Order: sequence, then structure tokens, then C-alpha cells
Amino acid sequence: MNSWYKKLLSDQGEKFVWLSAMGLTVGIIMITSLIVLVLVRGLTVFWPKDITYFEFTADYDNWQRGDILAGIVADRETDVHHSIQSDAAADTELKLYIANRIYNNSQFIWVPENAVRMISKPDNIFSVHTLDMGELFVKPLKLVYNNGTEVLSNSPGFQKQLSQSLRENNALREEISRIERGALSRINKELLDIQLELRRLELDQDFSEAEIERIRSELSERLILANQQNERIQQQILELRESLNRIRFEFEVQHDRQDSISLGDIVQIYNPNRMNPVQKLGVFIVSLWDFLSEFPRAANMEGGIFPTIVGTFVMTVLMSILVTPVGVMAAVYLHEYARNNLFFRLIRTSVSNLAGVPSIVFGVFGLSFFVYFLGGGIDNIFFQDKAALNIPTFGTGGILWASFTLALMTTPVVIVATEEALSSVPSGIKEASAACGASKWQTIRKILLPAARPGILTGLILATARGAGEVAPLMFVGVIKLAPSLPIDGEFPFVHLDRKFMHMGFHIFDLAFQSPDSEAALPMAFATTLLLLLLVILMNFVAILFRNRLRHAYDQDTF
Repeated sequence: MNSWYKKLLSDQGEKFVWLSAMGLTVGIIMITSLIVLVLVRGLTVFWPKDITYFEFTADYDNWQRGDILAGIVADRETDVHHSIQSDAAADTELKLYIANRIYNNSQFIWVPENAVRMISKPDNIFSVHTLDMGELFVKPLKLVYNNGTEVLSNSPGFQKQLSQSLRENNALREEISRIERGALSRINKELLDIQLELRRLELDQDFSEAEIERIRSELSERLILANQQNERIQQQILELRESLNRIRFEFEVQHDRQDSISLGDIVQIYNPNRMNPVQKLGVFIVSLWDFLSEFPRAANMEGGIFPTIVGTFVMTVLMSILVTPVGVMAAVYLHEYARNNLFFRLIRTSVSNLAGVPSIVFGVFGLSFFVYFLGGGIDNIFFQDKAALNIPTFGTGGILWASFTLALMTTPVVIVATEEALSSVPSGIKEASAACGASKWQTIRKILLPAARPGILTGLILATARGAGEVAPLMFVGVIKLAPSLPIDGEFPFVHLDRKFMHMGFHIFDLAFQSPDSEAALPMAFATTLLLLLLVILMNFVAILFRNRLRHAYDQDTF
């Protein structure tokens, strides 16, 4: 036994070389498989898939023999057994995506493969994407206008009229969104400001009775004008919504059931079975652009994720701005100035231990210290009028406190990486600088920090990658399911650090675990995951390019 063990640990070490190579290979395969899975599942969400008619060959669940169902095969499993009225037991189960969630209990059903058979791929079935009802697989019947005019689906001008009406409706929705996020938002802000000024007037004791009455009268006039403007804007929005509902779309769903919805509730409609690859590519590009540029809808299960992109990017940039100077200064002190005593060793141990603290602990700390203590103190000093109305400004979660919390969490990463970079600088350079008469701070500022910049950027890259994907601490300090406004917009001061925000990591968590139908939300979760990976890779790629340029510049300066 001892001889075998000694032989295994011999100086040659070929076995351990092979084991190391095997471990590296397994790691590469796992990472590659994960990326490929996310890439395929994320991109295929937007590709139009052919819709198939399935006929039930046996009674199963709520379906009867002979029922026709429109759907798409989403998955297949083996070694399952269901009780059906058939002579043969099922050994394969199909997962069918049947859409039409307002008519079915779920958008997916699992059925034994021998209980259904594919009939055809009809050319008269459409995929309809709605605002709030999800995707529908329907057979169009006609368009009905408010004046009673009808356009049948088999008429020559039906497709052209349908496409034109959808373009007009999309323009109307954009106009409504522009008004709601522009003029209506400004009016609501003005109404809030008037209420705050009235409250401030009540608390202020420096005015005489006459001045108070004069100011109150002016504020009342402003309030009346603002309410009148608000009513006009609301009436304009109501008229636009009525224009959206001027046409109804009648259709047929499974079991020969007929129904109709307003054409204004339809976002996109196409017939995948009659489309060639080029046309499907066009739909794919449009759907992908809508996903990147629109706001979420239908409990975040549909629509776009533009607010999550903005929130993730702004928070990550703010976190990087906050963590870099703190981490670098701490590393410089620990490496160049701190004495090797008990206090120094305690600090270094604490820094190392902070890197292993669960992220949710930082979230609790951020809530208690940044939000309640710092934010509440700022509100009590600078925003007393809002605090009197129980309207917190910084005393509640926001993107600023989320950035502070993640900066605190990732500071140990930057400190350790910066110390390693400072240690890698040859001691001869520092000695040469001191021999030339430079002070210690001049040596640090002119020699050490420029030479350590690539290593510092490495630490920042690691911190950015970790911070961008964190979810648990953000749930305490400002992230929400649906943000009414962005942290960056065209309203002064343009960057609103007190606002709550959406985050891609939390969006994925919400889709996967908190959606009304998590199975139906899974494709959107994969698409968001893919985008988050791409965003982190892009930010890291830019930082790596910058780091390599700095390293190359320093190498040239050295010789």
C-alpha cells in the first residue's frame, strides 16, 4: 500500500498532469454547454415556429377522441405512463405549447405521444401576440369596424387592411406612451410640488397671515390650472384609446369556439406556416428589437426588458465608480503604509473574510445603514417637507443605495487584486525612484499605481462581473418588479439616484419563480439570461481591452 502511494506521488507526476487536464476539460465542457444552452433557448424564443394541428386518438384528461388542437411540440420525455383509453401504454410524452392561456388552464400540456397524432400544418392559422392575454393560436374570421363595416378573412384586402391597422395602432400606443411619460408625468410632478409647498407653508412660522393667504391663493390658482391641464391630457389619452378600439378582430379557437378582441390589444400577428425563412428572419429581428427596446407587460412575462437593461447598466457603472477609489486606497495603505502588527493582521483577515460573507447579509446591512440611517438622515435634513407627508426621497430603496451596497460587497475583491498588482511591481523600480530623490507618495503615484493599473483593472473586472449578477442584496435596497420611470431620462437632473429600478438578475428570478405561469415565462427567462451574459461579457471585454492597452503602454515606458 505504501509503495503504491509513493509511486502515485512520484516526482514525475504524469498522473496528476492528466487529472488536471481532465478537470480543465470537464470545466470547459460544462461552461460551453451552459452557454450553448442559454444561447439556443434564448434566441429561439423569437423565431416564428410552425403551428401544427394535432388530433387526439384517445380520451385524455379533458380532451376527447377526435378533438383537434393547434400547438407546437416544445419537449419530449420517455419512460412515462398515463392512463388513457388505448390498447398500448405510452412510453413517450410530448409537451405541447398550445398558447391561448385565457381559454386553457395552462399554455403547455403534457400528453402521451400515442394519444395524439399530427394531422397537418394549416395555412390559415395565425399567431397573435396581445398586450395582456398572451399569445393566441387562432383562425381569423373578419375585421369589424365601429360603423358596422366588415372585412372577411377570405377577402383579397384582408391581410393588407390588417397590417395597416396594426401599424396605425402601434403608432397610437407610442403616442399614448409619450404623453404618459412626458406631459402627464410633468403634471403629476407639479401637483406633488404644489402639495409640498402647501405643507411647507403650514409648517413655516415666518410668514404673516396676509402673506400666508396670498401664497395660498397663488398655490390654489396653480393647483386649479394643473388639474385642468391634467383633465385635458386625460381626455386626449381617452380619445386615443377609443381610436385604438375602433376595430374588433373576430377569430376561431379550438373546439370551434369563436371570440373577438379589440385590434388595439394586438401587438403582432403573423402566419408562420406560410412564411419562408427570409420572412421568418424579418419577424425574428422585429421581435428581438421589441424585446430590447420596449417596457414589460403582462406581469413581465411578455414585452421588452429595456428598463432592466438601463437599470443594470447604470447600477453597475455607479458601483464601479464607488468601489474603485475605496478599494485602491485601502490596498495602497495595507501594502505600503500599514505596519505588520496585530491590528494590521486583523484588518487583512477581515478583508479576506468579507469576500466570503453571503451577499444577502450585505443586503440587510445596506437596508439598515444606507437606507434607514443615511437615507433617513438626509430626508430629515434636506427633505423635511416630503418627510412630513410620509414621502421618502432617500429614506427608501433606490439605485444609489443599491450601488453603495454592491460596492461594499465587492470592495474586498478590488483590495486583494490591487495588493497583488502592487506586490508584482519589481522592488528595484521603487528603490531607483527613492535613489532619485522621490518621496514615498511620489513613488506610489508616479511609479507603483501606473505599473499596477492592469492588475487593478483585473480586480475591477471581477467586481463588476460579480456585482452585475447579484440579486439577493438588491431585493432589500431598491430593485422592484416594475419601475414606472427610468433612473436616467430627459428630466432635470437627468440622473435620478433616488429612484427604484429594475435589474436583469431580479427579472430572471421574478420570471422563473414568481410569475403566474412560470412554465410559460421560462422562454423569456432564458432570453433575459442570455442578454445578461452578453452584457457582462461586453463590459468585461471593454475593460480587458483597456487593461491590455495600459499594460502595453507601461511595457513601452519601462524600456
